[in-house]
Amino acid sequence: MNTNNPLLSQSRKTEIDNSVLRILEKAQIKDSPVDLGKIADCFGWHITTVAKARAAGMSIPADNEGFAIVRSNPSGYDYIIVYNENSSSDDIRNTIAHEIGHISLGHLLDNEPAADAETEADYFAARLLNPLAAKSEKL
Repeated sequence: MNTNNPLLSQSRKTEIDNSVLRILEKAQIKDSPVDLGKIADCFGWHITTVAKARAAGMSIPADNEGFAIVRSNPSGYDYIIVYNENSSSDDIRNTIAHEIGHISLGHLLDNEPAADAETEADYFAARLLNPLAAKSEKL
């Protein structure tokens, strides 16, 4: 993932870095590799496979690497991250981190997501998977 994308302003990159650091702090993650399941558990988000989602009745294209959905409930929202279990472990981690980015940055609640939502989620994922990069910007 390229974190030097010129499409994101430095101020937006700083906002995303701060979001990553807040998530790591709240989930009490201090070590690498970052435990993405612990983050999801901390925030009450669900992570599942494409196979399990299909078994639950979701229609998912064969080539889909992953996605996140939001469902409203009486007390707020439920977030579900779905990943392709046939992908490599690195691709699975990248997909889950990318989808955590969409959730954390509010993309799923936007009526009109930002045109650069994918770029932002990619940047978020790269920083989440390498938190020293996000921290180094603070030093």
